[in-house]
Order: sequence, then structure tokens, then C-alpha cells
Amino acid sequence: MKLRLKWFELSPRILSISSLGERMLASQYNRRRSAGFKLDTVRRDFVSGVFLERIEWEDEVEDPAEGILLLRRVEVRQTQFRISASPRTLELLNPPRSVQPFVDHLSQCADQDVRLKDIPLTPEDWLASFQGKPNSYIVTSITTAGITLSSGTSATISISGSEDVRKYLKQFATGRTAYAERLTMTIPRYIGTRIELQANARACVLEGGEAARAMLRGALEVAIRMRSGQ
Repeated sequence: MKLRLKWFELSPRILSISSLGERMLASQYNRRRSAGFKLDTVRRDFVSGVFLERIEWEDEVEDPAEGILLLRRVEVRQTQFRISASPRTLELLNPPRSVQPFVDHLSQCADQDVRLKDIPLTPEDWLASFQGKPNSYIVTSITTAGITLSSGTSATISISGSEDVRKYLKQFATGRTAYAERLTMTIPRYIGTRIELQANARACVLEGGEAARAMLRGALEVAIRMRSGQ
């Protein structure tokens, strides 16, 4: 199953992860509370779980025999997350359209207004942070934008294949600046692993599941430290 992932920097620096986890445990979702957390793991360096929000409403349905019927509807929305201590990041799995209810409850547990900041990370920088030699992975597709052809013309190029396609991009973009919007990589030593890297710390695990997710997280942490000069 495809996994969509998004990482944010947390601002300002919130209290210790273990203390935050304890407060989340005190704000657990239950029948009496329409929104709250359900935690999987609480450690000194990370906390993970799901934020649950129960939405209830009534729909009006016209019945020729009974007139207007009121049907009670219930939806439980889920936001799966992981908050890491170093670097201080929020990881969302298959994020919903709006994470504001989650952020509001996180702010309550942190006793301050928590803000999410995009991580200005390019797919190329992320790729370079994967452990191992450059030839230990293969870039099988790449999409670029912003290739200037003339003062009024620019191009978007998409290249895909069964071998590494980066060398072919260089042929098309010789003498021009090309920015990768997304790229897909495979890691031969991990058969069945296929990952799409996107700008601003977004990614899709196309094949590979939780193992690929962990590799993405590790490479992201390396890239953030390199960007901050640590």
C-alpha cells in the first residue's frame, strides 16, 4: 500500500518529548472526549501515535411515508504522527487536508502555540543524504521544472526508465538550470523498495512499507543537520 509522508519543523522549540508524551497520555481519546490522542510509543527521543477527532452530524432524508427523517452520522478522522527530538520534526503519515485540529490539541499539551514550518529540502539534497555510495540506489524517473528556453518560454521535462536517468537529464538541460520537482528511486539491495521524493520534505513510499519509511526518516535527519551545519 502506498504511504504518503510529510515532515515539518516544529516552532517554537517545545518541551521535552517525554513530558509532551505524558501530557498526550492525559489527553487520550475516549467516549467522553470527542478529540484526543492514542499513543503507540513514548520515549525520550520520539513519541508516535494517532490523533482522533469524532465528528457527529445529522442528515435530513425525505421518506414518502414518514416525511423527513433525521439520520445521525458519525465520522472519526485520524492523523497519524511521529514527533522526533533531534532534529525537532513532526512526521505525518497520509496527512489529512487540514491538520489544524491536531495542531490545536498539540499546542494545548505543549502549553504554547505550536507552529508548523515547511522544510525547504530539495529532492536532490534528500537523495544525497541516503546512506551508502551514490551507486547504491537508482533514480528511475525524474521531473524537472523551470528550464528556460527563451525569455518567454520554459519547459518541464519528465524522464523515466529502468536504468538511472540522471545522465539523460544532463543531456537535455546542458547549459541550463534544472530543478527537480520529484524523483523516484529504487534501492537494489532492498528488493521491492521504491520511493518518490518531492520538494519540501514530502515523499511517497510506493513499495517497501515501514522499512522504506524509516530510511526516508534517517536520510531526512542527515539532510537537516547538513543544512544547519551540524
